Amino acid sequence: MLARHGDFERSSSETGDSCTSSDDDGQTSSGVSGSSSDDGQTSASSAHICDDDSTADCFSRDSSTSSACPGSSSTHRRDGRTTATKSRASGPGRGRLVWEVCCSPNSTITACARALGFKAERLTLETGWDFSKPEDGARAVREVQSRGVKKVWLSLPCTPWSSIQNLNQRTLQQRRRLKKQRRLSRQMAQVTLPVLLAVLREGGDFYFEWPTRCQGWNIKELREFKKQVGKLGRTIQRCRVDGCSYGLKNKTGDKHLLKRWTILTSDEHMYTHLSRACPKQHTHATIQGGDTAHSAYYPVGMAAMVALVWAAT
Repeated sequence: MLARHGDFERSSSETGDSCTSSDDDGQTSSGVSGSSSDDGQTSASSAHICDDDSTADCFSRDSSTSSACPGSSSTHRRDGRTTATKSRASGPGRGRLVWEVCCSPNSTITACARALGFKAERLTLETGWDFSKPEDGARAVREVQSRGVKKVWLSLPCTPWSSIQNLNQRTLQQRRRLKKQRRLSRQMAQVTLPVLLAVLREGGDFYFEWPTRCQGWNIKELREFKKQVGKLGRTIQRCRVDGCSYGLKNKTGDKHLLKRWTILTSDEHMYTHLSRACPKQHTHATIQGGDTAHSAYYPVGMAAMVALVWAAT
């Protein structure tokens, strides 16, 4: 399913809007910060952070919820807001409000958060939010302040910054189109990054995800955002996640896929528990063909870990 934001299409996969370029070649870098401590467990309320690859199983063991996050029985309205129920408020999320911005209509992080009792909302085109428009960004900032939003996960469309785009610039028309797409991407960053700053001012945490090899990491808007975070007295952690370490496999299920994500976050607990590099104990398939789009989905175990960290902190 494709959803349009201005002039470029973004993939409506369960990850949000991760690039699906096929250049994740299985190489890992020891210089990337965020190696996980896989021997620690953190517990708060009834939530329990597990450290094995089947993180979603924690739900059935420790939280009395289904291990399949998308099975959450919560209802949500057209505007993305959830309808709180008695069972939701009694979960480890205790009805707390969290946002997932620029994700797909069926994103796994929101589903897992709802399964743990959070009041989780998706801010997308489908729920009435167009973050290419400054007025929608300003509206989101106001809602952060008025509704006490403390956790926001953002994954901007990154297709214009995929390295594979460099191979597609054969004509003047193609180059102009890419330039236009990148300009729109930067405009969306200008609109959404102030929302993350608003969350920090409210004492909350932000999570900004792009594929590690995305070529947009050095755009001016992100550099300025980092400076503003520093001025607020907060530190940005660079969390590394190799999808295969959370069970991401090819469509046939016989080999793992090394899809790398980087998450900039102000949340030390998320950095500690979500960061996980490839254990180098399995075989990787090349990300190509049908597996390219498939690799854009966050593994359920990864999404479950995000929700469990939120519930435990």
